[in-house]
Amino acid sequence: MKLPFDVSQTSFDAAVQEFRKIVGTEWVFTGSEDVALYRDAYSLIWDEAHELVPSGAIAPASTEEVQAVVRIANRYRLPLFPISTGKNLGYGGSAPNMTGTFIVDLKRMNRIIEVDDRRNFCIVEPGVSYFDLYNHIQKHGKRLMMDIPDPGWGSPLGNALDHGVGYT
Repeated sequence: MKLPFDVSQTSFDAAVQEFRKIVGTEWVFTGSEDVALYRDAYSLIWDEAHELVPSGAIAPASTEEVQAVVRIANRYRLPLFPISTGKNLGYGGSAPNMTGTFIVDLKRMNRIIEVDDRRNFCIVEPGVSYFDLYNHIQKHGKRLMMDIPDPGWGSPLGNALDHGVGYT
């Protein structure tokens, strides 16, 4: 594991312990196998010294948990890198843009709050996938067509933040 720049092992360990109290032990990932899931699967510099790799990851389930995570990270000066689903493989997937960053994986925040087919908008949490949104539209008989990139397991929110497009 690579620690973040200017963060001691003691500070890192203390932050991880506090993270576990906030989201539960099962949602804080620091083992090498877990952290490997947050690497760029298509990196040309896999296992080289300058590959961008995280130091760990955490998956909060609510806005309040995200706020607590940010407060803890600020206290320990631990850099964070948020992802919605981490599926934009063209931009490195869920890999951070700085080695040692702690990933904030928002996949558990997957509620669809509102879909309005009269004014054509939706309000979703970051972990909602295109599949989730499509199923919601079908289940509730909404008169909408989705314009999505391929594949559908990506995030509408993540695609919007990446200035992505669909195909229609």
